[in-house]
Amino acid sequence: MVALVLEESERLHYHRVPGGLIRILMPFAALVCSGPVHARGSAAGFGMPQYGGAFAGVGETGVHGIPFNPAAAATSGFEVSAEWTQFIASYSSQLTGESAEGGAASQGAPFAAMTLSIPGVDGVGVGLSFGAPYARAAGAVSSSSSQRFHGISGQLAVLEMGASVGVEPIAGLHLGGGVAVQTLEAESRYALDSGAVLVELFGDDLADLIGDPLLEGVVDITNVQGRTVGAVFGAQWTAFEPWTVAASYRTGSRIPVTGDVDLVPSNAFTLTLESELEGEIVMPAELQVLLARRWGPMRWAVEGHWIGWEDASVMAFEMVDPQLGSRDPALEAILEGYGLSDVSEIIQTQTDRSLGYQHTAGGGLRLDIDGEDTFWMARTVYSSRAIPDEWVHPANIDFESIDTRIGAGLRTAAGLDIGVSAGWLFTPQRTITTSAASYLADPDEGPVYPSGNGTYSLRLFSAGLNLVYRHRP
Repeated sequence: MVALVLEESERLHYHRVPGGLIRILMPFAALVCSGPVHARGSAAGFGMPQYGGAFAGVGETGVHGIPFNPAAAATSGFEVSAEWTQFIASYSSQLTGESAEGGAASQGAPFAAMTLSIPGVDGVGVGLSFGAPYARAAGAVSSSSSQRFHGISGQLAVLEMGASVGVEPIAGLHLGGGVAVQTLEAESRYALDSGAVLVELFGDDLADLIGDPLLEGVVDITNVQGRTVGAVFGAQWTAFEPWTVAASYRTGSRIPVTGDVDLVPSNAFTLTLESELEGEIVMPAELQVLLARRWGPMRWAVEGHWIGWEDASVMAFEMVDPQLGSRDPALEAILEGYGLSDVSEIIQTQTDRSLGYQHTAGGGLRLDIDGEDTFWMARTVYSSRAIPDEWVHPANIDFESIDTRIGAGLRTAAGLDIGVSAGWLFTPQRTITTSAASYLADPDEGPVYPSGNGTYSLRLFSAGLNLVYRHRP
């Protein structure tokens, strides 16, 4: 969610990686692995934490349950909600032998949902939701910072429109299923060390060219778009009062994406490489569970989740019809005249990339108190991290976390509930001494530049406003 400046002042170190212009293709990976990251409902992966708002959960009914469980649509009457959560984050990193870098950022996350019972059909309801379960933004990076080789600027957002149907086949059992249409948009700007590319192509005899200022260029990846459809299934069981059992499973999905690449091998010269881009970004499967018991106005719950980030770790992409050109019209004409503009036969245009993710899991406690005109909520949830130490580098970092939230609200006579919330994501500092990964290599091929060894820390706070209107028949 936050990507900030890191600095590497030492001369860049190189390790041979088979495969032509792998270095040129690596910026595409920056679209999904740049800076501290989060998953839907946890703090691992690369999405928005607290998706659906602080009150949302797999065991909730109506609009508070729809973000995670389609069975929540099986409620009577009509509900509509609007949620805004504002995140305030502070990120810091200090690579070994370097000064600390970092800064603060703020980002808002809207969410809206609706549930409606089908008139004349008992126990059947539909639900709609709209939000951004995955989002990333990177602030501008100084032109003198070596972090520019991981990313100068960029953003990634996945918007999700969900539609659900919930039924109550027998008293106390709610079942549901739904679909989620995910639309991805992204862009990235990334500095390029063409000296490293030349060594890849022609061997270690040219290693002295690595880090040469005359061979530094830039890559712009723009117009990255994609769309996919996933499915979600869920159940809620309340037949044995005062107990509630709930679970949901969201399938993984693959988003085919297209975009444009504009590469300048050297800022000092006029050559350019332009290409279309095709690839695939994987969204992980998710399992959410809850066991709750009510004592009068209080309900205590144990929550748990599993997210299949390991299955989303590998991505494939390809440069389509790469063309060599020039910002100088005369040189452009020479390249075209001699048939040198089409370079698809002399460079590798396809590659797979692993981000090193592993499955994550977590769990915690939740307390809800329902009064006549007020309602209260407190919860704390632990989540493991997705990225092992050996895969960590400045643009591939996440944290284990303890997500603590409190909320309170007022029920009005007009059927409008007004809720507010505050949250704190505690993330222990990561001290990395065994990093061996970067955009150029997997750990078994490293080490490569820039070293990811050092310390990383993140502080994240949230504040939310939730409005829910309910009409019961």
